[in-house]
Amino acid sequence: METIFFRPIPELLKFVKLLIEYDVLYLISLYLVSTFYKMKKKDHLRSSFYPSNYMEEKRP
Repeated sequence: METIFFRPIPELLKFVKLLIEYDVLYLISLYLVSTFYKMKKKDHLRSSFYPSNYMEEKRP
């Protein structure tokens, strides 16, 4: 029982290490890109599609 439990631990650690090395970077970049894109999109929509006081009117 113990051997079955402990055998995959190094593989799991390797996998976790890979996840930490690559996924964290990927998630950080994705987060930055998405926030940047949202900001750009919001500004774009506000400036071109809606009147300037649209956002203030819709806010409760």
